[in-house]
Amino acid sequence: MNEDMPHPEEWRNLYDATQRVKELAPWAWMAEHQIFGLRDLGSGEWGFVSVMGMVGMHFAVSVYLGAEGLHRFLEIQEAGEAQDPFVVFETPQIQVSFEDRDQLEKRDREVIRALGLKFRGAHQWPLFRSIRAGFAPWFLEPGEVRFLTAALEQLLDVAPRVEIRPDLLRDPAGDRVLTRVPTGSGGAWEDRWEPLPLPDPAPIPLSLNPDVLRDVQAFPRSANVFEADLFLLPARVAEGERPIFPYILLVADRESGVLVGFEMLTVETTLSEMLGHVPGRLLDLLLSIGGRPAAIHARSDRLAQLLEPVAKQIDVRVKRVHGSPALDRARDHLLQSIA
Repeated sequence: MNEDMPHPEEWRNLYDATQRVKELAPWAWMAEHQIFGLRDLGSGEWGFVSVMGMVGMHFAVSVYLGAEGLHRFLEIQEAGEAQDPFVVFETPQIQVSFEDRDQLEKRDREVIRALGLKFRGAHQWPLFRSIRAGFAPWFLEPGEVRFLTAALEQLLDVAPRVEIRPDLLRDPAGDRVLTRVPTGSGGAWEDRWEPLPLPDPAPIPLSLNPDVLRDVQAFPRSANVFEADLFLLPARVAEGERPIFPYILLVADRESGVLVGFEMLTVETTLSEMLGHVPGRLLDLLLSIGGRPAAIHARSDRLAQLLEPVAKQIDVRVKRVHGSPALDRARDHLLQSIA
């Protein structure tokens, strides 16, 4: 998908499909977990359509992109309220939501004005966004406009059938998804039951400075226990064609509650590449304070798995924990600062 601006006719088609979905209001009978697939046979691109709004709070349609988007969505559904709410920003998707006018940016309003469209009232203004890991939600590119339009048009076909047959999207085998596929004749689409695609494992290449590793290995080990957290901060730190959402690595001393480390990381290429720098940042921190703790308590499975290989090399135990008053205070302070 290139960075050129979508053509006005592409925008018009998207707004038309969006308005028809709004009038249909499929969230009255479709729950968020009732997804169906959409597959472009030419490009092989997959999307998985989810309708939000059954509880009457937030009306939206998301298209989760590819196997990664699907499986992150399924993980969010399984975790429920235990899931970090910001993990949605790591889930590749394109979406339309219905918002108040003041939630749109100038660029959104300019498109609406150029098309001669009018919207009034709360939760009536379409807002289109693309979400990629490590970046702020952003305006749609041309390919995303076309794919979201196709997804909404297929929702207009599928949703009325789900209202009549609530079990339409339920696969008895449990490992397939109803998928809309173009037939190649006159713009027609058909239903197929497709196996759920599996995401390709994304290897995380560790980026370590061997000199820093050697120096830290030589430090005396204290009796201290450090607590560490890694989380996304939903605040734009760099404006540009696509603003960045940073990740924050926090490290605190468990006994004193003193924050001993604060590191900001950003996605330059891929999320996996960025995560590979986390152990190196921890080594830099230990180098700056001139010592090794006895153990590091990690606040997430992902952080514990990231730190385990380098922790073995410096003879420090890593343990997964769920609570840390010091880290909670530091994280809350950061979140309040951007509210």
